[in-house]
Amino acid sequence: MILQLLIPIFALLGILDSGYLTYEKMMGIIPPCSPAFDCETVLQSSWASIGPIPVSVLGMLYYSVLLILGSLLVLDVKKVHFRGRGVSLFQILRLVTTLGFLSS
Repeated sequence: MILQLLIPIFALLGILDSGYLTYEKMMGIIPPCSPAFDCETVLQSSWASIGPIPVSVLGMLYYSVLLILGSLLVLDVKKVHFRGRGVSLFQILRLVTTLGFLSS
């Protein structure tokens, strides 16, 4: 049960982090970094946005899906019905996590 609680907790932390980065990007503010890291170069690069949309918005969407799925897992929902088929919630969570890993 405690391990199941970690999924929504870490997803919430991911939403907060990516939300902070999205806000900073939209306001044109570079967040403070230690001297060992060059945050300005990373956040101002051509890879930081897809068109006008910051990549951190995609992170917020990803973590939101993980929060919903993780919360359903904590609430002991075993299956989600999709087009008349019962799909295991754990399978969906595993698929979303794998896709997030492969796209990062």
